[in-house]
Amino acid sequence: MLYLPKPESKTVALVPIKTFHRAKSRMSPTLTLEIRVQLAKWFAANTATTLQSIVETYALCDDDETFAELHSMGVPVIQSPRAGLNESIDFSLTWLRNNNVSYAFVVHSDLPLISISTIEELLDRTNSHVIITPDRWEAGTNLLGIPYPMKLKAMFGNNSFYKYSTASLSGHTAEVLRSQTLGLDIDTIEDLAYVLKRYPKSKFSMFCRRLFDHDTLAQMPVCNNTET
Repeated sequence: MLYLPKPESKTVALVPIKTFHRAKSRMSPTLTLEIRVQLAKWFAANTATTLQSIVETYALCDDDETFAELHSMGVPVIQSPRAGLNESIDFSLTWLRNNNVSYAFVVHSDLPLISISTIEELLDRTNSHVIITPDRWEAGTNLLGIPYPMKLKAMFGNNSFYKYSTASLSGHTAEVLRSQTLGLDIDTIEDLAYVLKRYPKSKFSMFCRRLFDHDTLAQMPVCNNTET
């Protein structure tokens, strides 16, 4: 199956989604597969819905199973014929460029504090700049904004923030946008514990507490991280 909807707006957001049963594997020693799948689905729906309320948004996947899951959740989806995170992003960015989109955001899904107000502030900055939002450790990249017709190869993964911040930008300037909300992602059990302790009343934390209450095998992680 290959599905490529035609964008209607000049600014579009892409949310890459990994196959749900493979998501959040770094938390597998503590959380069951069922819990990790539910977390991944919550992230996909929450991030795509938040973005979609103010900017045309598509989840991005590279397999039939994830496409069907996202479609059943009511999330607009692009299915890439290329497997792999960076390969599917490159394909989709080229497809958007060829469909007269003038600015594209790539936004990772596992952002527990993403909000409409944060994205509205981000859109106000949309111009000819490349926007790079690092994670809180300034190692990975949680959000990347790309003005067209610029071509910037996807380099997500280890040390992506360094790679993007030192990349040749074809005459464009880069704005590093450090954000408390967009910079906080969930990759490890320590990340999860940090959010649950520091933001106990957030929508994500309340969802997690309901989820953990219904799984006797999952234990609420104890946060020993005092990093702010």
